[in-house]
Amino acid sequence: MTFFITKNIKLESSILEIILRMFNQKQEFIENLSKFQIYFEKDDIRFYKYVENKVEECYMLGSRSEVKLIHSFLYFLVMVDLIYLRS
Repeated sequence: MTFFITKNIKLESSILEIILRMFNQKQEFIENLSKFQIYFEKDDIRFYKYVENKVEECYMLGSRSEVKLIHSFLYFLVMVDLIYLRS
C-alpha cells in the first residue's frame, strides 16, 4: 500500500468521494445481485413465464374486483339514500 501526505483539501475530498462511491456501488451491486435470476433450461424459462403470467392475471383480477366492490358499494349507498328519502 502506498500513502501520500498532502495539504490539498480539494484532492483529499475528491479521493474520499471516489472511495465512498466505490463502496456504495459495491453495496448496490450486492443488493441487485440478490434480485438477479438466471435460467438456462427451457423448461425453467417456460415455467417462470407461466408463473409470471398467472401472477399478472391475479393482479388484474384483483384490480377488477376492487372496482366492482366500489361500484357495488356506491350503488348500495344510493339505494340507502333513496329508501331514506322515501320514509
